[in-house]
Amino acid sequence: MARGHRWSWRAAGLVLAAACLLAAPAAAEQSAASAAARGRVTPFSVQVTDPSLPAPARKALAGKVGALVERALATPALHDPRGFSIRRSVSIHGPQDGFPARQPARAEAVLIPQEIDLESGAKPDAAGTYMGRLEGPTFRIFVNDLMALYANSNGGEDASRTVQHLPLQVGTAQGFPVFRVGIRDVVLVARTGRLPWTYVTKGERLQGLIDETRATIAQIGGVPHPKMQATLDQQTAALAALSSQERSAPACVSARLREPFGDCAATGATHYVRPNPAYFDPAAPKDAVQLVMVGAPAEGGHGHPRLEPKLRAAAAALDYRAIQASLD
Repeated sequence: MARGHRWSWRAAGLVLAAACLLAAPAAAEQSAASAAARGRVTPFSVQVTDPSLPAPARKALAGKVGALVERALATPALHDPRGFSIRRSVSIHGPQDGFPARQPARAEAVLIPQEIDLESGAKPDAAGTYMGRLEGPTFRIFVNDLMALYANSNGGEDASRTVQHLPLQVGTAQGFPVFRVGIRDVVLVARTGRLPWTYVTKGERLQGLIDETRATIAQIGGVPHPKMQATLDQQTAALAALSSQERSAPACVSARLREPFGDCAATGATHYVRPNPAYFDPAAPKDAVQLVMVGAPAEGGHGHPRLEPKLRAAAAALDYRAIQASLD
């Protein structure tokens, strides 16, 4: 059952990506004059959704996130935009529902490139820069967000306890892992020796499935359908069959519907994990930046042949060790 879920999850991602490509109009050719025009980089737009966050903390966190954005804008691909402008914004939020209130504030920075089209009447500003039109793919920086790795997460009060699939790792960037999250590649920059998730063991996974099945039976009046009872019996038997060592081993998704777990040593294995609220230092201030993830479009993910490569190049050029060293 679990591995089947894995493949349906991935298949759904592929279908979504394909739908996006089909729905999005192909990028029209850009004239040489438009491609050479200097693009405008807009001032920061800052939105704060957590009114309980003190003003000094908001300002401090916005400044730290702004510094991360400036690192991206200083990369060769973005430092002197030609043929496209860049809109930039920062959103600051409180801890997600279901997570401890003592956690640091979350933030997300978004860079949106827009191609310049002089033929559509674009006019320069006093500095001779142009704004583009139509939104392209986005470059995102997530700060202190444990859920940014999980494309299918709906949040909610039980988000910190919900079992997730750790995304497929597609490579590394300067030694930092790169995960495929939906149609985006995300570089994870965490504190040394700490992970923003905990691995779910085989015992925990099976017990969780048993609890879910029992809860479903209780909701329908305590009289299970024969198939539901058979499922509960299978789950209970599988848990009883595990040795103590197996119960404490990490759980991975299985490719076979009849097998509850897969081989974690296999290429492309996907672990069951939970977000790890204990990753954060509880003594740190609310504006502390303790976790950074940088997301750029996966190749072909958005379908823009000119802007996608620029954002991927910017992500590749960032100094991730320096970003890690700057973590609070």
